[in-house]
Amino acid sequence: MTPKIRRKRSKKIRVGVIGVGFMGEHHARIYSSLKGAHLVGVSDIKEERAAEVAEKYKTKAFSDYKELLPNVDAVTIATPVASHFEIAMACIEKGVHCLIEKPMTGSPEEGKMLIEKAKERKVALAVGLIERFNPAFVSLIKLIKKRKPLLVEAKRFAPFNERGSDVSVVLDMMIHDIDLVFKIAGSPVQSFKGVGKKVKTGSLDSASVNIFFKNGLIANIEASRVSDTTERTINLNCEKINILTDLLNKKLVVKDLIKLETREIPVRPVDQLYAELRDFISSVAKRTAPTVTGEDGLAALSFAKEIEGSIC
Repeated sequence: MTPKIRRKRSKKIRVGVIGVGFMGEHHARIYSSLKGAHLVGVSDIKEERAAEVAEKYKTKAFSDYKELLPNVDAVTIATPVASHFEIAMACIEKGVHCLIEKPMTGSPEEGKMLIEKAKERKVALAVGLIERFNPAFVSLIKLIKKRKPLLVEAKRFAPFNERGSDVSVVLDMMIHDIDLVFKIAGSPVQSFKGVGKKVKTGSLDSASVNIFFKNGLIANIEASRVSDTTERTINLNCEKINILTDLLNKKLVVKDLIKLETREIPVRPVDQLYAELRDFISSVAKRTAPTVTGEDGLAALSFAKEIEGSIC
């Protein structure tokens, strides 16, 4: 009789969440049940908030994030943008893998320093550009794998919300579509022209940018956080076909420009944040690059800053 082979149980990644506001709590919620992860604790400058979230997800609250670091392998950093660099650098120096919510830092220079330090300490550095994990976008990338994109139009509109208003609409909303368009283009930017205006805050509340890539692709990205409607779409023209991707409703519609036929591509529903955190934990466990790297986050941040600079 062949003896049974005992399989060694894989070690769970010990993870924490620094900053448990609206987005940070969702990270804690998913980590608390994510296979391969063990939620060790959460930290927030508001001690009552940290205690509330910790109790809700059966973990420990830390009043100072630095007290959390010796107990974890990886963290999500979901604090206000101004604190990203200081916290991330402290984590990386301790050898802790980081997923930083977008935008990764307040400046490209800070982003570059984090990337260099992460390479030096050999830790994973991921950026929370969650739309990369949108199942409609994932399907779009697969669909155009052997096609040449010619023209892309991305729109991201939403009614005003105080959350995220500590930065401009370019860094709050448009940065997602900058990252997605860069993924579609796969080419350096040749030139661009941006316009925008302030409506409710002291920074840009609506903006649009025309981008010309070196491979010939032309892109137009529009974003507004003072809209009467909510929309997140990508309209992509390739040779012989047009593809409308509804990121909000997870739909993909393809129009054949030769046969004049329209068909909807089935998209399997996926929790984007779950997919993002699973990817991050997997990259830590396997010592592989995350889907959205620090370099990706830096590219989106740098261009967003260029757009802001050209408008303001």
